[in-house]
Amino acid sequence: QEPGEAEPTGYIVMEYVGGRSLDWIRRASDEELAHLFGGAFGIGHVITYGCKILGALEYLHAQGLLYCDMKPDNVIHYGRDIKVIDLGAIRRTDDRTSSLVYTSGYAPPKPERDERGFHLDTDLYTVGKTLETLAARA
Repeated sequence: QEPGEAEPTGYIVMEYVGGRSLDWIRRASDEELAHLFGGAFGIGHVITYGCKILGALEYLHAQGLLYCDMKPDNVIHYGRDIKVIDLGAIRRTDDRTSSLVYTSGYAPPKPERDERGFHLDTDLYTVGKTLETLAARA
């Protein structure tokens, strides 16, 4: 608690994850990607990322949670694995009252959001949009 503050100050401690975001990967030069992957970046990489991302979301969904804000910035490639980061938009699957947190261009269109809110299939939609941006690079 800081001097003069009535309430304790909260903070978040997060694991440091070294590596490259998928956003970096989709914007990198062919030479940078060849160095990272030991060869050309292709659709097989996109499919592998998709499987790993879906595995992370499967875990969250089993806990009764929605991720809501999947995008290339929120996935870090490190070593032979990935980490999904930025859990600030997570909400319970039954939460229909909290404000939605999402990134335009990756979330479903506004009429869909307004009518249904976010559901498990919304997370799948955001994964699809994320992979679409990577596939355009492949």
